[in-house]
Amino acid sequence: MKLLFLTNVYPPCGIGGYEQRCQEVAIGLARRGHRVEVLTSRNSVCGSESSSGETGVTRALHLESNLLHYRPIDAVLRCHHRSRANRLMFDRQLSACEPDIVFVWGMWNLTIALPCYAERRLPGRVVYSVGDYWPRDPSVHQIYWTARANHRFAEVMKSLLRRHCMRAVRAEVEERLSFAHVYCNSAYVRDSLVASGHLPTWAEVISPGIVVEPFLRAGARRQTPSDGRLRLLYLGGLSEHKGVHIAIEALAHLARSGETLQLTLIGDGHPDYVAFLREQVRRLHLEGRVHFVGRLRYNELPERLLDFDVMLFTSLWEEPFGRTILEAMASGVLVVGSTVGGAREVLETYGPEILCSPGNVVELAQRIQLLQGNPMLRMQLQARGRRLVIERYTSERMIDELEQRLLEVVGSLSLT
Repeated sequence: MKLLFLTNVYPPCGIGGYEQRCQEVAIGLARRGHRVEVLTSRNSVCGSESSSGETGVTRALHLESNLLHYRPIDAVLRCHHRSRANRLMFDRQLSACEPDIVFVWGMWNLTIALPCYAERRLPGRVVYSVGDYWPRDPSVHQIYWTARANHRFAEVMKSLLRRHCMRAVRAEVEERLSFAHVYCNSAYVRDSLVASGHLPTWAEVISPGIVVEPFLRAGARRQTPSDGRLRLLYLGGLSEHKGVHIAIEALAHLARSGETLQLTLIGDGHPDYVAFLREQVRRLHLEGRVHFVGRLRYNELPERLLDFDVMLFTSLWEEPFGRTILEAMASGVLVVGSTVGGAREVLETYGPEILCSPGNVVELAQRIQLLQGNPMLRMQLQARGRRLVIERYTSERMIDELEQRLLEVVGSLSLT
């Protein structure tokens, strides 16, 4: 097969597990002999990593807005130019690689006018891997223009421009996507989007997986902490909807009951929220107990997970899945998690006795204390987590399923 991946951002530039999964599938299919090209944006969140010297990846698409700050005038005045430039770049890629299938992945901040155009150019040959709620979510333009401004004068000016700007943005997308071939990463995502009318009833589920071997190898060297105190971890984006502040509040709750535990935050996020978290640590007198590490290279993660015993999965929103859960389990790190969205499909099988409702600080602290005082439960959960990942959530299994579906699509085209 010849495949053209279309996605908003692509590692080493990325936002989270969705982008990592896209890369693993692209590399996995290429290793199986398929020709794979990736078309993604020129805008990135790269940390210290570099994307120089890569082959098969074209970073040329325009996103709808800057990733950190929406610039309203620039975003609206240039939306038609950016959309046209994206179509021209897409046409160039079609001519260069003549794909059998266009494989659409992340679309946040990348106008759906582009996959609409792809469906017109290649009817029946556009396949979607939906790993979040982008078919239903409002665009970055809608989010900005429908929200009230912080100041009265700014709201007056915004209200004068709102109708004109939204009309200009809506003109970019005048049709609905057909989603002839679509696969979701969890039953929760599929059912939610089908129920809201944003995906067809034939949407399927192909569960995500991870490249499990590096985590298993590192986890085999895991040792019990010498002082018996659990080392806590938050792993992921530092965003309000991820509930990072809930983890810090739970640590403060434990401190008031005499538990002197440490919490490490691995990841980064919007500077305003990171500043809020640092102020929260200061206000709760947790300096020296909460450590901000920042973003790691993905290949550093298996070894770094050896430094921790429990990962706090504190999402407040309906998480589409939760890749970090699998990485922690494969490494022997215990998971205390919120029962939200697609993540529930893993966590309820893994350890219902240590789950908690989203945003409940007291429950979260109680679950940590339960693990602290129950070594036998910890051993059971470690074994259960590793077994669950190996049996259901490997990258090889995921790529097998996706490859089979893609081959079926190509096969059906040859019969028409």
